[in-house]
Amino acid sequence: MKLIMPDYCRKFRCIADKCLDNCCNGWGIYIDDETLEAYRNTEGDFGERLKNNIDFEKKCFMNNGSGRCPFLNRQNLCDIIIKLGEDKLCSICKRHPRYFEWFSDHIEGGIGLSCEEAARLILGADGFGLYSCEAPAELCAESDTEPQYDELYFKFLSGARKKMIELLLDENVPLDTSLGMLTAYAEELQEHTDRYLIDDVPDIKETDKSLDTRRALRIMRNAVPADEAQRKYLSELCAFFKGKNDPETIHSENEKELRNTAVYFTWRYLMKSVFSGNVYPRIMFAVFGTKIINAMFNYEMRLGEHLGFEQKCAIAKLFSKLIEYNEDNFYLVIENYEY
Repeated sequence: MKLIMPDYCRKFRCIADKCLDNCCNGWGIYIDDETLEAYRNTEGDFGERLKNNIDFEKKCFMNNGSGRCPFLNRQNLCDIIIKLGEDKLCSICKRHPRYFEWFSDHIEGGIGLSCEEAARLILGADGFGLYSCEAPAELCAESDTEPQYDELYFKFLSGARKKMIELLLDENVPLDTSLGMLTAYAEELQEHTDRYLIDDVPDIKETDKSLDTRRALRIMRNAVPADEAQRKYLSELCAFFKGKNDPETIHSENEKELRNTAVYFTWRYLMKSVFSGNVYPRIMFAVFGTKIINAMFNYEMRLGEHLGFEQKCAIAKLFSKLIEYNEDNFYLVIENYEY
């Protein structure tokens, strides 16, 4: 079985203790059954430490309210890797920030925007290419049942995604125009889906449609932050754009990073629609995410300051942690764009 991923994934390496916002901090980390049993049977002093810091009923590491994994040491390195080896990590810790989606004859994947090193690769990419390789055996093993979907519909959506990514990367079309065109295209693709008109992929047309960023910010106000810092930022962001401040303008200096962000969301989420036929909200999530990250850029530029590349990556990562990697908040957005 083939694994298909964006080219930039080849460059990804975890930067471990050099990471400014460690992925072992601020998350609830689920432990898969096989690893949980291995931890339960680990002997010696470290085995006792494992038992004392794992909730075996909830299948997760305890953090005693700190949000910090109990095995993340003062040097921001993992004591499980140090004591037992990297192969003894649970599946989430082994894979993060990688993600995968299983289809009948291949697996698609990538790296997630919530990781700062991944964010650098995603936002800094020059274009968007793909590479394929043989999928590792452990990934193939997880596809133990044949995914149920219409192969013709898969081909239809795949063709639509290709057109969408080409549009987003076309610098001759202003990004705000492209996002408006995708908003209209989302409606058209949903109508084609509902009427089963999937023999040919429609072209993306010019339109004056657009996603209202102020409406998107109203959705953001209902998101549940993970901590006080996220709560404070979200409150200040939404309050800033309640008045006359403009959330819509896309500054040319930010356009490359925003185009790459929109491509990331499109690559990652559109093909999930093949299982449900619910294509409109998946496309609108890509538009929503890009528009909100742009509003966040504009908020940070409110004092007339330009954003450095690292600042842009940190902002995109913050959105990802707040919305994309919080299941409740992710589906809050999806449900608000049900067609």
